[in-house]
Amino acid sequence: MSLKKNLLLATLLFIAQFTNAQCWNLVWEDEFTGTSLNTNNWSYQIGDGGWGNNELQFYRNGTNNLTVGGGTLKIIAREESHMGANYTSARIRTIDKSDWTHGKMEARIKLPIGQGIWPACWMLPTDNVYGGWPHSGEIDIMEYLGHQPNIAHGTVHYSIGGSHNFVGDSYTLPSGGYNDAFHTFSVEWESGAIRWYIDNILYHSVTEASLGISPWVFDEDFHFILNMAVGGNWPGPPDATTIFPQTMEVDYVRVYQQLSEIEITGNAYIQPADVSEEYSVPLISGATYNWTVPSGSSISSGQGTNTIDVIWGTNSGDVICQITTTCGTEEITHFVEVTTNFFKNPSFEDNFINWNAPTNGGAANFSITTTSPQEGLNAAKVEVTATGANPWDIQLQQGSLTLEAGVPYDLSFWAKSETAGLTFPVAFVKNQSPWNLYASQNFTTSLGWTQYTFSFTPTVTDNVLFNIDLGSNLGVFYFDNFSFRVTSALPVELGNFTARPSGAKEVLLEWFTYSEINNNYFDIMSSLNGRDFKVIGSVSGAGNSTDLERYYFIDKEPKNGINYYQLKQVDHDGKMTQSEVLAVELSSIEKMEVYPNPVKDELVIKNFNGGMVRIINVTGKILFSDNLNASEKITLDVSTLEPGIYFLNTYQGVLRFVK
Repeated sequence: MSLKKNLLLATLLFIAQFTNAQCWNLVWEDEFTGTSLNTNNWSYQIGDGGWGNNELQFYRNGTNNLTVGGGTLKIIAREESHMGANYTSARIRTIDKSDWTHGKMEARIKLPIGQGIWPACWMLPTDNVYGGWPHSGEIDIMEYLGHQPNIAHGTVHYSIGGSHNFVGDSYTLPSGGYNDAFHTFSVEWESGAIRWYIDNILYHSVTEASLGISPWVFDEDFHFILNMAVGGNWPGPPDATTIFPQTMEVDYVRVYQQLSEIEITGNAYIQPADVSEEYSVPLISGATYNWTVPSGSSISSGQGTNTIDVIWGTNSGDVICQITTTCGTEEITHFVEVTTNFFKNPSFEDNFINWNAPTNGGAANFSITTTSPQEGLNAAKVEVTATGANPWDIQLQQGSLTLEAGVPYDLSFWAKSETAGLTFPVAFVKNQSPWNLYASQNFTTSLGWTQYTFSFTPTVTDNVLFNIDLGSNLGVFYFDNFSFRVTSALPVELGNFTARPSGAKEVLLEWFTYSEINNNYFDIMSSLNGRDFKVIGSVSGAGNSTDLERYYFIDKEPKNGINYYQLKQVDHDGKMTQSEVLAVELSSIEKMEVYPNPVKDELVIKNFNGGMVRIINVTGKILFSDNLNASEKITLDVSTLEPGIYFLNTYQGVLRFVK
């Protein structure tokens, strides 16, 4: 066998093994079975201006340029005058509706034909974590030039050293053109590699090593775009041979993922005691789902399905979904921070997620720096290389903040610049045209980190954008640690008031608040019948605080039987607020015992009230730890313990035994 045949056989074997190792789950699809565009999946982009490529069309919405029917989506390019352009077409995308990090992205499309016709199925980053195009990347699943009907292209765009770079390849049909029939275009996209396929034939691939970029910017959320351009730098304009209208017909768009690639969608930043927030994973045929949420929060609906509603307490933590399919079982986690700060990702620890970096004029490079941040590991760096006509032509922005009329707010943030004395305004503006200005203030930078503050009370209730306008000065700016809160703390809110046995004859009560005003002290009250309460102790309050405040109290003289507890919060003005009533059963505390003692292989715990059980040796090392249910008799395997003295530690006390 020749060397070439050996290499071909090895390549085919590798591809077969790689394909078999994949286990794809269909997590999203649009089969275009209706009679109109599904706006839960797609939104239009409207306008002209060349779109960065000197294109000639005006992108419109409506059935003149996009229709759905007969099981397909049709994007139609027409030769007609509209808003100063001589051609019209359509461009749609899934941004802010659906996006993904990694997976198999697939579309079945029949393409148009003609000089100057330029359809594409492609993906852009949703959050521009590494800055505006091309710094955060672009994945072109399919591009096609209408004057070359038998050739389709796959390309990836990125930057090296701040300059645009791209790597692509093409696949030529052995016969016929892409305009004759539907063909399937797909990419398999994973951490460190992207592969392009046409009709399941691999024709192009890139890796992190082959591109020579670090970090691999394609580990962030991307969204779909479907469009058909007319003219532009690559195909050139239409000519006398071009026939209009031309149609790009899409049979379906699908996304498959491996279980390890699936993400939970839902807010990652929650106000304390939020009434209900939705969290979901894709609906996978035949899958089972099991959810858990942080302590102090609860699932109000949806357990066992792909979507749950969570009633939040005040504890940050992981929302976890365990998914089981024919591919196996995977545990997906989504960390949620419970905070009174309205800004999401306020210190850029998640790069530019939840931040936007629009440049409507001028030029700037947006990046994350790990060198001497003010707080945490990251800070934002903005290098303005060309000023704009207006300060707002270059912005660092966070959107969808709700202002309430008559409520006082405090904004604070840290900033510095490499040249002192650079000025910039911050502004809160309406989140859509006509962009009403609700509050603003100008600031001047220093060479070192400086905290800036701004307080205001809006006169209207509205959804707003927060903008830092950087279009007026050349230079390098740094930003970190943003905070935007209600000036006055909310009245005291009790969180997670608990009571449990602690030690042989004690009860531990714990609670916390996430904000207090005018709070003087807490009275701890006890009762044996749940009605007649008396004060058994007091704990001083924080007075006024927007921070999480934790409290505890130990009842050292509980009675055998059921003890009832209630918390009373007393303000400086005498106002009182009472908590729920908790009950603690103490009847079996003194009866808990272990036997046999000395023990050989099995240790029995009698009359256990439930909770954490630990076995600890004389040096303090924990040899066993588990959270066990209450039971009259629990048996533990201690056969592996070395001879010696040990301690059984529970909420009911500490018992000594010998092996």
